[in-house]
Amino acid sequence: MTTGRKQPRTWTGKPADGAAQTAPGAAPGTFLSDFALPNLDGHMLRVSDQVGHPYILLFVDTTCGPSEDVLRELARLRRKPGSTIPKVIIAAAGDGMAIRELALRYETGPDVVCQDDHELITFYQVPATPAAYLVDEGRRTVGNLAIGKHAVIGSLRGKREPGPAKNRAGDATPVGRNQRIRLTGGDWAPEVTFSAPEGYSISLTAQRGRRILLVFWSTACPFCDDIAAPIARLPKEITPVIIGRSGETRSAAFAGLLYGTQERSEVSDAFNLYATPSAVLIDPSGRLERDPVSGVSAVRALLASLPA
Repeated sequence: MTTGRKQPRTWTGKPADGAAQTAPGAAPGTFLSDFALPNLDGHMLRVSDQVGHPYILLFVDTTCGPSEDVLRELARLRRKPGSTIPKVIIAAAGDGMAIRELALRYETGPDVVCQDDHELITFYQVPATPAAYLVDEGRRTVGNLAIGKHAVIGSLRGKREPGPAKNRAGDATPVGRNQRIRLTGGDWAPEVTFSAPEGYSISLTAQRGRRILLVFWSTACPFCDDIAAPIARLPKEITPVIIGRSGETRSAAFAGLLYGTQERSEVSDAFNLYATPSAVLIDPSGRLERDPVSGVSAVRALLASLPA
């Protein structure tokens, strides 16, 4: 990496007067803090240099399939005659060579900055990839953060509030068991990435800097929805992430929360947790704050121990 990187370390973004954060990401009207990172040509790229014209700040990850779908659509839109798509700055996470390969494949141009360790995704309060902020001429966010390939592609096409994506249902995959040692409080959380039906990927590594409550849920569990109400009362500094099984549709009780599915019990395998409901509390550094818990009574007790 080129020397002279200026990575943002403290969030100084200020919401517009009266703006409330009712969805993941920065509140609408937030003045974005600056960063200075090298682009693919080796020149420094800064948010502060973009004042005077609107642009889209797009977050992708080389390990995220939906991110590649967004880059493919971006390339198509740019080739379309009469295209009026605004400037797009891409904050890419992943291996540097993989980022360059994606940039070449989808003709992104040089406006791509590489993150060493998801620092921009963490800093700009992005919980999943792909995601995008529409930023106005004065460096303020317009509307909520778009999350998932359907919402992000809608933003690229000029749609501020895209409709909900259709869920692609499939056969539920049974969860197996293994003999791995169960994690305990103080252990590092495994680095896992899983997909959501809405078309985005959730990476636990990208959640560094937040307190995460990871909840294993299933439609086949008659008690799982009993924990929805106490989850809704959690303090704002704790981000709930619900994990279902492949082919399951999220319960209405968890509407508005980050929700992903595991195809072949990969997340259950990583945490050695197969019962539902189960919960894991992860601190901002990426360590388990305490032992994982399983069963509705244990999960409810964990939620009750957290300040409202």
